[in-house]
Formats: sequence, C-alpha cells, structure tokens
Amino acid sequence: MQTHLFGFSGSWNEYNMGRRQPVESIKVANKFHRDLPPTPVFSYGTSKRTATIPGPTIEALNQVDTYVTWRNHLPKKHILPWDPTIPTALPANKKGIPTVVHLHGAVGEPQSDGHAESWFTARFKEKGPTWTKKKYHYHNHQQPGNLWYHDHAMGLTRVNILAGLLGAYVIRDPKIEAPLGLPHGDEFDRPLVVFDRGFRTDGSLYMNSTGNNPSIHPQWQPEYFGDAIIVNGKAWPRMIVRRRKYRFRIINASNARFFKFFFTNGLGFIHVGSDSAYHERPVMLKEILLAPSEIADVIVDFSESKSDSVILGNDAPYPYPSGDPVNEANSKVMKFLVKQQHEVDSGRVPEELIKYPSADLSGASETRYIAMYEYTIDIDEPTHLYLNGKSYEKPVTETPKVGTTEVWNVINLTEDNHPLHIHLGLFVVLDQTELVDLDEFKECMMKMNDAIKCQISKYARGKRMSVPAHEKGWKNVYKMTPGFVTKILLRFSYIHSNASYSFDATAEPGYVYHCHFKRAYTSVMIVPTGIGASIGGFAGDALPVARALASVVDCLISHPNVLNAAMLYWPMPNVLYVEGHALDRFAEGLWALKPVHQNKVGLVLDAAMENELRIRQLQVVDATRASLGLPVVEYIVTDAPLQVEKWVDPKTGQSTGRIKGSDSLLRAVHTLINRSSVNAIAVVARFPDDDIQDVDDYRQGMGIDVLAGVEAIISHLVVKEFQIPCAHAPALSPLPLSKSLCPKSAAEEIGYTFLPCVLAGLSNAPQYIVKSSGSLEMGCILASDVDSVILPADACGGDGVLAFAKYQQNKPLIITVEENETVLHDTPDKFGIEVVKVSNYWEAIGVIAAHKAGIDPISLRRNRISNIQRTPAIPFNGYAVSSARSSVD
Repeated sequence: MQTHLFGFSGSWNEYNMGRRQPVESIKVANKFHRDLPPTPVFSYGTSKRTATIPGPTIEALNQVDTYVTWRNHLPKKHILPWDPTIPTALPANKKGIPTVVHLHGAVGEPQSDGHAESWFTARFKEKGPTWTKKKYHYHNHQQPGNLWYHDHAMGLTRVNILAGLLGAYVIRDPKIEAPLGLPHGDEFDRPLVVFDRGFRTDGSLYMNSTGNNPSIHPQWQPEYFGDAIIVNGKAWPRMIVRRRKYRFRIINASNARFFKFFFTNGLGFIHVGSDSAYHERPVMLKEILLAPSEIADVIVDFSESKSDSVILGNDAPYPYPSGDPVNEANSKVMKFLVKQQHEVDSGRVPEELIKYPSADLSGASETRYIAMYEYTIDIDEPTHLYLNGKSYEKPVTETPKVGTTEVWNVINLTEDNHPLHIHLGLFVVLDQTELVDLDEFKECMMKMNDAIKCQISKYARGKRMSVPAHEKGWKNVYKMTPGFVTKILLRFSYIHSNASYSFDATAEPGYVYHCHFKRAYTSVMIVPTGIGASIGGFAGDALPVARALASVVDCLISHPNVLNAAMLYWPMPNVLYVEGHALDRFAEGLWALKPVHQNKVGLVLDAAMENELRIRQLQVVDATRASLGLPVVEYIVTDAPLQVEKWVDPKTGQSTGRIKGSDSLLRAVHTLINRSSVNAIAVVARFPDDDIQDVDDYRQGMGIDVLAGVEAIISHLVVKEFQIPCAHAPALSPLPLSKSLCPKSAAEEIGYTFLPCVLAGLSNAPQYIVKSSGSLEMGCILASDVDSVILPADACGGDGVLAFAKYQQNKPLIITVEENETVLHDTPDKFGIEVVKVSNYWEAIGVIAAHKAGIDPISLRRNRISNIQRTPAIPFNGYAVSSARSSVD
C-alpha cells in the first residue's frame, strides 16, 4: 500500500455550462501499482494524453444541459477475451470494438440512454441496430446526486468495463445543496471509484479465457473476481487526510464483487445519500454493504480517528453472500494517513437533508412479478440467466406509462444476490420476504413461469427482512436477496416534483432494466404445399406478399414454398425460413426457433440423377458459393436411388407421393452431419417427368403443383429425424419452350435447377430447438411470441393453425384470406376457430398494421362501430368481436 491516490481526475467545470466537448474511448497504459509494469487499458478522455482510468469526473448543474459526443478510438482487437456465443454487438466485417455509453442513474431521453444495441465502432464506421446519434444530450433536470457512466455495448459491457471504460458523473444544485453545509471543494468532496482486477506479471489485465461451460460458451463466465482492489486507478492506494470531515461518493464499479466497507480503527460513516438521491436524514453506520453499480454518499470525520492511520477494509464473501471469505489481498481497499494537528472544520452534517415525496402504494397503477432464473447443466455451472424466463431479444412484457407508479415483486430464484438496476425510473424498496418450500415453488415456476398460477402467496410467508435505514430512500439499484421476494415501488416521473419528464420517454430505442421497452411484432404466414393455393401454389408467387408483410412486421415466419422462387429469391433479414414440419412443432410449443447468422449447408444428390443433371446442380451450387458467398460446405450422393413417386390424392385433390429409398436419404444426411458438421440440408431428388397435361395446367397457372406434396414428405422426413433445417429442389428434365406461360410459374423456366432459392433460404434458416422440461434457449423465438397468423380461408385444418387457435394466453390474431382459394374445404367454421376474415392480402396487411399499432381494425371501416352493448363481448386478442368470426370485408 505504497502508491499515492492520484487516479482521481478532478472535475470538468467546462461541462457545467453545457459546453460541447467530445470524449474519446482510447487505449492507453495505466500504472496501477509501483511494482507492476504499465497496464494496457481502455479509458475515457479528451485526448490520449488526458485519458485516465476511471475517466474524467463530469460535473453538471441541475437544469443546465450537458452535451457529450462520445467518440470511439479503440483498436481493432480487444485486450481481453470475449465470447461470441452470447448475444454480442458484432460489426458486419467483424473488425473494431463496439462501444456505447450509458449514464447510470440518469433520468434522460432514450436516444441518449446508451441502449445496448446503439453501439458504434471507430469513426462511427459501423453502428448497431438502434443507434441514434453522435452527440448525447443529458438534460440534468433530475434531483442532485451521484451517477456514473460506463460502456453498455451488447455482450461486451463486462469486458469493456473491465478494460477501463467507466467514470463518475455528479449533478449539483447549489440552491439546494449549499445550505446543507456538507464538505465541499475538490479536496474535501471526492468520488472514490472502487473495483477489483487481476494482473499478469507483465502488468496486463488477467481474465480467465476459459468459460465455466466451455462446450457451450468457450469464454463466458458469469462472474469476475480479482484480488487487487483498485481505487481511482490505483491498487491499494493511500491518501493523506486532515483531521476534519470529508465527503466520499463511493461507486462500486466491479463486475461481480460486493464490498462490505469498514474502518479498521472503528471510525464510522455518516450516510447522506445512495445512488442518485439524498436521504431525508443522515444515517450513522459502522459498515456499508455495496453491490456492483451501487453508490454510497458518505461523510467521514477523521477528527474522530484515534490513530494516525486507518485502513478502509472489506469483509464481503465472493460471490456474495455464500462464496469464499476475503483474503489478505482483497480484504484491504485503501489506507488513510491522518495528519496529527487538529483544525477548524467548516463542514457540517445537518440533522435534516432533503425530503422527497414518500412512496404511496395507493397510487400504484400496476402490480408485476419479475422472476430471476439461472439455468445450469449437469456440472452445475450456469449457462445463462433470464428475467421472467425470457432472453433479451424477446418481446417486452413490462410497458409502464409515463407519470405512473407501479409495484414490482422481484423473485430471486438464483443462488446469488443480484443487484437489479432499472433505467429511467427510481424506486423505493418496501420489504423482502423469504420464500418457504423454495424448491417446490421453483419447480413450478420453471414449468409455468407464472407467479400467480404457482400461488406465490402460499410460499412468500417466511421471515421478513427490514430495509436498512440508509437504503429506504429513492434508488436505481438494489440487492435482490436469493430465495426472497423483494417488493419495490417504482416511479416513472421526477421524484422531486412528481412532474412529467421534459423529454419524450416513449421514443425509440426505449429503456431496459436489463429488458427492452420495445415490443417486437411477430407474424406467421402459412400457405400449405400441394393444395393448389391460388397464391403461393406456384413458383414463388407468394413472395411479393411475404415482402410486403415483412415491411410491416418485425419478424415474419414462413415456410420454403412461400419464399422459394426457383432461380429467384429475395433477401429479407427479418424473415425466418422454416420447414413445414418444424413450423407445426413450433406452433404446438414443442420446438423453439433460434435465429442464426449462418448455417453450414450440406447437399444431398439422388443417385438416380443423370450425370448431366448432376453437373448442372453442382455448377449452380458453386455459383451461389462464389457470387453470393453461401456456406455450402460439402455434397454427397446417396448410396441408392431415392425412387420418388408422386400422384394426386383423388379424395382431397392434394398432391402427395412417397420416397421408396428413404433409408438411403437418411444415411446420406447422417454422414454429412457426422463428417462435416453441417446443420442444414438441401436435397435434390430425381423426380419422374410430369405428364404433359399436368405440366401444361401448372404452366398456365391452373391446377396444383404435382411435385409439392412429395417434396414436403422428403423435407419432413429429414427434419423429423435430425431436427435441422431442410428444403428440397427437384431434378427434372428440361421442359420444352412454351409460348404462353403464366407469370406465376415462370420462375421455374429460367434455368435447369431450382436450387438457388433453397440454398439462400437454408444459409440462415433458424435452428430448431427441441424444448425439454424447464429449459429455455437463449435468443429463441417461442410460439407464445407470435402475434398474428395469416393463411388461406379454406386451409384451417393444419396442425400449426389448430395449435395456434387453442392458445388460451397470448393467443395470436388469426387472419384468413378469401381470395387465396385451395382444393381444401377446411374453413374456420368447421373447426370453431375465431378469425378475422379479409378479402385479399392487402387487406390482411392493413389488419396486421392496425393490430401492431393496438387499433381495432373494424374501426378503420366506415360505420362499422356500433354502440357498445351491455352484454360483454367475447374478448379476442384485444378486439371487440361479437361472435366467433369477424370480417373487415
């Protein structure tokens, strides 16, 4: 403990008056300890010369705007290992380090909140999907208090903060604070930014590069602990103090370490504020437990020290509360050398500080239950943690309104104490209640994810933990005790005035409570194969509908026959290419869809194919690899002909058939998976050449696609057996030129093969995750996420449609299109399905746009809304429909 405390960078008074000065994130070397070589770190500053760790303390004045342009000058390669298997900010060219700054504790506009997906790389070359602007605007209209800023990039926050991207931010209000008489001035009022780090002998930061579950996440670890305790950029520093009062704004900027601070000579703390607000009265304490990201605003009176030196110690196990005890290194934080001479102290601590409106339960507009889950594998190591059983990408479930107050019951079902941070809103902790029969309750929650259905009142009846006096005020972070329910009252307005915000808090990209305030709208478009659909029954003729739908919804799920157009295809980043069998299992809730950036596609060719046809298929594959960059890695020829047979069912009029060599197909797929680790399969089978009458009807836009039924059987077979994406393209002899060709069928006349669209679709088709009891996959889409389903009016008897129609909760809007006729007669009336009927797809798109906006589509038609009736209508997905079917025709 020989180094001096000089990491503290003082205040930036130029920001007080709203100056617009850029702040850079930049790689520099920091001298953490005299016995260590300089350490490469990332830091903030106006230049490389001024950059420090922590970054400069930004001082702001209440009601005076601050503007900061955050610039990224980080190198192309990170100084710490990071794990791409977790959702991560990843530039398209995979070059550069994404960063974005979040002002922790700010009550400010969403565009400047530092949303995790608003990241950018050096010189703003690449930007995240919710990036808003270069210059952030901090309004500073909230109460005076302590904040801090730090990196907030998706999946990189932990490594970017570990590298050094953090700093303090103070909002002052002299009119309110000056009369208090608290210690002030740079010498007597200081932020102490505390965190832990590990070092290698060469001075570089140490971080274990092997994850807890390396087979799943090669490098990700849920927690980081280092033995060296850093204060304002120095390891175990010392500070010379005078015998008088000092104000320390202590920020715990650690990744996972809790600190239980105490003085070794019995000195105490006078706690005057926590997080971003003052207390009503000061609280005397001998120790302070501070979770990661929490702030303690304290006064220490060194005139009462009975010794000339005192160590600020730490006694918090790690992980907290049931981990290892502290050791010789991490039990010490810093040393104070107290001057002997006494002096007159102008600072004081009044009996009353600042009184804010108290928490009022009677005004709460909503009560919510928020459950914390931790998922593990057989070795009992965590793979991921979820709030309410949902990954970050899932649609939002918490949508508070500006100016309201809500009660949140936070249920911690994990083994660790988790600090919960909520952006924008401030809250008061009401109480913490222990859960009895925890394992029984947890088992129910893992299955149902519903606190009410699991009868939480039956279990939340254990001992109650009172809220410590110094934590009863307004906060933005609190420690959620494991095995307890923590009740908080959350306010979405300024706490010092109860006034509404001076900015639009409903704007994009929204806020998080480590969870979006943005709702992703998901739609499923179904056009079954081989049923003679007027739209979607030919060569990609439903693709324009899919394109139009994709422009309205956030995510569109559809199957290959909707999106395939032989040699033609259209890339749509928000469209998921899902095989029909998988789509049915998804709708039934048995499978989930996991979006991916890229699949390794394997190709299976039928041994029955003539040599010329085979060569043409392979040439097309190479063309897609060279010109489109599609990841087709290997092909295999089946060990026996597949012997495809096709016919039309005389009873239903559907095309169908069989594949006599199915074993040969499955052996080929199995070989590709084992040999080349492919995770998507394209199949090209030799089909018998069509009867001339069937061909002519289809080419003229009439009849049915006689190939489609057995094509579906082939892909179903592979998907059912291996649970990976699969699609099929038939191999046929070239057709003679036709002078009269229906445009709906023309796409199949362009070339000798239909492979390009299949390979393009499979290249990034979502993976199929078979759900096991109690398991939820990170980043997956579930059937409960679907908001609407659109399909032909007489094709309502499929497994997928019937499954969606049976949902009791989160029931999607089902839209049937009259114009899209098929050979089936499976109308919604036949199955008792509640639907909205439309004449055509452009009406359907209008209904979906209204549904997404929360508007009853009936209200868009003239004179369609009648007087409300006393007899309650049957609620259907938020619409006031009076029968099992409604119509907007």
